[in-house]
Amino acid sequence: MNFHKVHALDIAASTADLVVWVRIQWKDPRLVWDPKDFGGLTTTWFFLSDGMGGGEVSEIFTPDMYLWNQEEPMEQTLANTYATVSSDGTVFWSRPGRLKATCKYEGLKHFPFDKLGCLLEFGSWAHSGLYLRPTKLGDDGYSVGGSDTAGSSYVQFHLVDDEVKVTELIYPPFPCCPEEDWPVLIYHVKFQRASEPYIRTVVLTNILLNIGAFACFWMSPLSGERMGLAITCVLAAVASEWIVAAMFPICEELSWYNIFSLGSMVFAMVVVFETALVTYFFFYTGTDLTPSYVKFFQKKSKEEEDQIGEEDRTEDDNSNRAMDNSRKDDTVKTRDLLKSSRYPSFPSLNGDNDDSVDDFFCRTREERQLTVKRVADDKCKTREKKHMDEYWQTIAGYIDEGARVILPLLYCVFLGCVFQNRLNE
Repeated sequence: MNFHKVHALDIAASTADLVVWVRIQWKDPRLVWDPKDFGGLTTTWFFLSDGMGGGEVSEIFTPDMYLWNQEEPMEQTLANTYATVSSDGTVFWSRPGRLKATCKYEGLKHFPFDKLGCLLEFGSWAHSGLYLRPTKLGDDGYSVGGSDTAGSSYVQFHLVDDEVKVTELIYPPFPCCPEEDWPVLIYHVKFQRASEPYIRTVVLTNILLNIGAFACFWMSPLSGERMGLAITCVLAAVASEWIVAAMFPICEELSWYNIFSLGSMVFAMVVVFETALVTYFFFYTGTDLTPSYVKFFQKKSKEEEDQIGEEDRTEDDNSNRAMDNSRKDDTVKTRDLLKSSRYPSFPSLNGDNDDSVDDFFCRTREERQLTVKRVADDKCKTREKKHMDEYWQTIAGYIDEGARVILPLLYCVFLGCVFQNRLNE
């Protein structure tokens, strides 16, 4: 097998498309001749069709060597060529074309620093080892390049030629034919991915997006662009993840990039939640963090307890009686005062209508007390609200100050761990 170049690798479909030269050599005793009988002729050529030598116009027998894990049949992807036959019956058949194989890729978990491994399994499909036993041609059974057009440049994958191996494997016989084993040749090939484009466009982009998201910690909660910046960084990271996911098969294994991307996404989301938390505290006006529904149920429970206590509580008769006597004395004094000539502006109250005097005095005193109490309460509430606003804004500032140091430091530790793990692998 001569590997000419890597045409395409489809990771999502687990297929490999390679440009190769397939070379087979065997001996056919029916093709032996004496060169003396043919004017010293030692070599001749016979045409083989359908890429496998099984066509109607094929002039000699060919072994049915198939790629067992093929995506497309070799007779459709390899060219029709001539086979070279020597006088001793040795047949050498070389065909250019492409091999399209289904691969069980190995090493994808290290993406984008991965070196993908694929197996190419060759053997006879109809003949057991009693009739056809494939072995390595030459010392290694493979070669790489051999012409100026071989190899690739500006491609995503290239073949690692010093890591190609060929092994001979023998499968045990079927129960029906215990004397017939099934020998195959397995090519272990590896493809190195060009990781630099992914480092520039994916890995470095995720790192820069997280650094940009950390800039939110220096923005004021009054700025609406703070939340916009945090969410934009998350959306950009998600878009990058979608682009990479389109190239991967849907599987349950985690690659290096999955771990890196997931960790970066977690940090980006933490920035969003931190921004929301700081904004919440900055504009919070309550006295505590108890939810309103909890306060509602606590108030209901307290009212029920007060109602039960009121029903069981007896009135203090002595206190009520003293209060009534004091109220009567105040009423008499006020009535006498209003009836005197010192208050001529109240002629309607200078008569004998004691009830009117009592009502006016009580209403005036209560309104004055309520006004004073309301003004005092408003001042207290204003001072308390201002104090609580400053308190919650201070809490928001503390959260920002801690996030400016802790989150970038944790992200650096995370990057160190994932890249160290990559180097260890």
